[in-house]
Amino acid sequence: MKRGYIRLSKAGPSLEEQQAALRSAGIEDFTDEGPVYVDQPAKRKQRAGDVVFPQREECIKRARPGDVVIVASPGRLATSADDALRMLAALGRKGAQLQIVSTGRTYHWDEAALDGLELAADTAMENRAEVTAKARAAATERRPAPKLSGKLLARAKELWADPKLTAAQVEADVGVPIRTLYRRLGGRGTPSFGKRS
Repeated sequence: MKRGYIRLSKAGPSLEEQQAALRSAGIEDFTDEGPVYVDQPAKRKQRAGDVVFPQREECIKRARPGDVVIVASPGRLATSADDALRMLAALGRKGAQLQIVSTGRTYHWDEAALDGLELAADTAMENRAEVTAKARAAATERRPAPKLSGKLLARAKELWADPKLTAAQVEADVGVPIRTLYRRLGGRGTPSFGKRS
């Protein structure tokens, strides 16, 4: 049996465009009783790992050995490489195939390939989780730079004028980013922008 899957999004192809692609692959029934599953655009912004497409899950759940799930393009099936690998593995475990209209390719797998797909998906998801955790930890450790005024500004000017110190040493001493020091105090050994020497 041919089953169609359509995922709508604000930036992606329209319902009509995806229906036309599925029609070209032999799907004609787009009624509620038809073999086409349609996910609407998410109503709120979600992180990639939190996105759930209930109609895609239902399509895979109902797939039977020998079925062909047809989508208009790779981007309509999944939102990331590991998401696509998980969908391929899920269809493969059901004995179903995947047909992509835009590429004209049909995918089917044996058991050994499915294990490789799941390993690749797990690896990508774990690496993304590590990067996200590291970025969150770094964000919580960051403290706002002190305001460059008063005594701190006077100290920064004094250190900035000392040719023996590097910009990084001045930054470490006053706790103000180098970019801010350059913006407020000008280039090293030159007067501040707009001021005469």
